[in-house]
Amino acid sequence: MLGKRSKVSRSERIAQESIARQGLKKTVLRSRILGVLLQTTCPLSQAEIIKRLTNQMEVDRISVYRNLSKLSSVGLVHVLEDNSYVACSHACTENTHILLFCQSCQSHLELGQLDKQNPLVAALTQYYAIDEHRPVYLKGTCKQCELETG
Repeated sequence: MLGKRSKVSRSERIAQESIARQGLKKTVLRSRILGVLLQTTCPLSQAEIIKRLTNQMEVDRISVYRNLSKLSSVGLVHVLEDNSYVACSHACTENTHILLFCQSCQSHLELGQLDKQNPLVAALTQYYAIDEHRPVYLKGTCKQCELETG
């Protein structure tokens, strides 16, 4: 895979640091994939990620898929129900956390790691067995969109 030379962006630098903290090998493609996800507020499909990367370097679908899988396996990326991807805001461990999705503007917000003492998680676990390695997804309307449609 041949890459075009370019400066390292702030998001790519943050991605490289996150990848190193998780003990993964820092590759240009892996850093750029995570950098692309860190730059957006909306979930991206694999095709959208590839489209954004092709402005920076030559990529192939299989390499992107493998890197997304690896980033997901260490908690740096979340794979959503529709097979789109978002960057994790804190490199997940085994604690439950919640992802909020706005159905109007498609933005997302990660509430962070929540333990069993959190009232929302406690209420959910009374009725459901929550997989601590996967986030809980809630869909609704963000405050900004609510104000705009008011």
